[in-house]
Amino acid sequence: MLLSLIFLGFVTSSTPNDSLPEVKALDHCLKRLTHLTLLDPQTRLRAAWFIPEFSVKRESLAVAGSRPGEVRFLLDGVPLWDPQTGENTVWLPKSLPEEASLRNEKASLAPVVALASRKILEGWHAQLESTSPFFLSQEQPEGHAEVFLNVPVGSKLSLSFDGAAVVWNERPEANLELPHRGIAAYTGVASATLVPSEGMLARARVIRCQTQRDRFSSEWAFNPASAPSSFARVNLVILNYLYRTEILDLEMALSGYNSFLAEGGRKEGNLSLFRPFDEQDSVESGAALDIRNPFGVKGIFFSQGFYPGLIARNSTANRARAAVGIFAGEMNEIRARFSYTSFNLISDITKWDGAEERTANFQKTPRLAGLYLGDRIHLDRFWIEPGLGFAYLGIENPDTSQGGVEIPEYTISLAPRIEARAYLGGVQIRAGTDMPAAIPPFAVFFDTKDEAPIVDSLILIPKIDPTPERAWRAWFEVQKGWGKSWTTGISFYSSLGYKLLAGGLNPTEELGGTIQTAGVFLDGRALSLGVMPWFEYSSEWLAIRAVYRFASAKSTTSGPIRDYERLLAGDSLTTRMQRMPLDSRHKFTLEANLSTPEEMHFLLRDWFLEPGLALASGFPGEEGEEGEDGEIPWWAWCEVAAGRVISIGAFKAEIGVELLNPFNWKDPVFGELPAPVLPTEEEFPDRVVLGDEDYHPSRDANHDGVVTATEEVAAYQRARAFYDAYTPSPLSARSLEFKISVRF
Repeated sequence: MLLSLIFLGFVTSSTPNDSLPEVKALDHCLKRLTHLTLLDPQTRLRAAWFIPEFSVKRESLAVAGSRPGEVRFLLDGVPLWDPQTGENTVWLPKSLPEEASLRNEKASLAPVVALASRKILEGWHAQLESTSPFFLSQEQPEGHAEVFLNVPVGSKLSLSFDGAAVVWNERPEANLELPHRGIAAYTGVASATLVPSEGMLARARVIRCQTQRDRFSSEWAFNPASAPSSFARVNLVILNYLYRTEILDLEMALSGYNSFLAEGGRKEGNLSLFRPFDEQDSVESGAALDIRNPFGVKGIFFSQGFYPGLIARNSTANRARAAVGIFAGEMNEIRARFSYTSFNLISDITKWDGAEERTANFQKTPRLAGLYLGDRIHLDRFWIEPGLGFAYLGIENPDTSQGGVEIPEYTISLAPRIEARAYLGGVQIRAGTDMPAAIPPFAVFFDTKDEAPIVDSLILIPKIDPTPERAWRAWFEVQKGWGKSWTTGISFYSSLGYKLLAGGLNPTEELGGTIQTAGVFLDGRALSLGVMPWFEYSSEWLAIRAVYRFASAKSTTSGPIRDYERLLAGDSLTTRMQRMPLDSRHKFTLEANLSTPEEMHFLLRDWFLEPGLALASGFPGEEGEEGEDGEIPWWAWCEVAAGRVISIGAFKAEIGVELLNPFNWKDPVFGELPAPVLPTEEEFPDRVVLGDEDYHPSRDANHDGVVTATEEVAAYQRARAFYDAYTPSPLSARSLEFKISVRF
């Protein structure tokens, strides 16, 4: 979805004339953004904890003010996410991305992390890195490995390979072994870089990424053979050409993306790194599953033999992109970007509603084009850039009344933007405002569009074609250096999403109709405000960075799928703004880096100690019902890294240990989570006797053939205790990891 390049990214590299000084954060803090795209999910979560703009809940990440799962990643301007689902599907080795920036983060729309690959290397380079937990399981070893090799071919051409692999398992600490939960993934990147002359570069790159992930949870405790899993295999080919002179900055790129994504149950057994998992092939009888459930209660444990949905997706995206900057005199820099994407999207979906099987599939070929024109006006220690973006989205829909003729449907969006930056009296100022447009994942519109309504069942049937969401945003940032060691800054931002996708009830097709369906509408609204002060201290031995972030994000919608789930559960939707799902109001981060300087004796230099602490307030669902008085839960994450870097000429080795969650926090460090709501005796019939459909021997405590209301409540209490023990904490358990890295 190249709209991101024009409205969400603005990723063209800074030009040589953009010479205003910029205060840099600590090096190890800047690397956190690049870690968000790495293969290891534990590394991604750790990075998000220490990026002030991010909220973290289990494995869901969100920039403050945006919805969960909407963070997008670009590598040298090329999207790394799947156009159908919107999820990131291309994960990178640690050695590939070198710089990253969070673009348009003051957002109620999808924010973008723009990554730049490493600079050109001269000569031979190689690196091998391995990270593994201290306590290794002999049956299911865990670990993460990285490899990098750069080979020069003559003076102008170099070949390189970057690779990473991870095998990771997670088990709760209540002596209850889950049948399987984890990840097996690898990624490989082969690159050929040609530098025919100064200011010119041509590069071809091939990326292959495969990820298998178990989605096991306590709902599947008694049916492990069909626990849901996901599989993703992605191939990405990128061709880049860059040409720079004193008056021209030209960048062109062609890319081809192809992916296969699958979700569904799989057979038992551990995940294999290079072999896709086997899908489930049998359905157990209801009686067998009923016996396996020792509590006999409903609504807590899922007891269906087959995972209730199998989804297979194939996506192809062929992209072309060009960006140019022309320096017209000393003041004006004309900046233009053009992009075009051709999609081919195929999806096959099978669902089970009890014993009834339903299938849905689609094949769509959207076209997306975008253009941005801007003029960056340079003055003395100041520049301002007004610009305007255009986007075209075309969808071809069949017209059955015309013998299957394809009728193109299209939308055109305009996105104005203005940004300014100045350096006045030692103070750096950045401010701007824009009105972006963003295309949501296509699956929201296509997955269930051809579903047929069912009596006594609420089916999601979108009636609208893919449509951009719109928002207005504004930001203002100030930072100043105080001497050589101290730097302070503060950011203010606000955003108003005025056309967001939301779920709701479709109007009945004909007067007096009785079959109700749910739909998708472009009538959601969101408002977010935030402020973020920070300071840094840096000296020869010590560096410290502390940040406080306050953010408030409210919306009339939680997204079309979450809204639909609420309707399906019998809840009613409201037009009143409520806190967004990952609206963590407060967040503190504190990081330090203590290192011995290179000037010291060989045995004493290049030792490092890097402690970090993050503290964040809870989310709306963790603070009880809105309007109730109660304590706000506060979650915390802590980690400490220590080790040494040994450098001898071109040889460099790093040996270190990382202590994660040293205090083994599992629950909020302050405040408490609301107690789960359990049924009361008034909600049950006085007695359920043997032979009734709802009778289950596990709820009949005294085995007299009668289940009383008291026994019903006791059964739910036992089930709840088991469920809580089986549910892992949102925080990873305490662990000690060793890291060895060698590079020359």
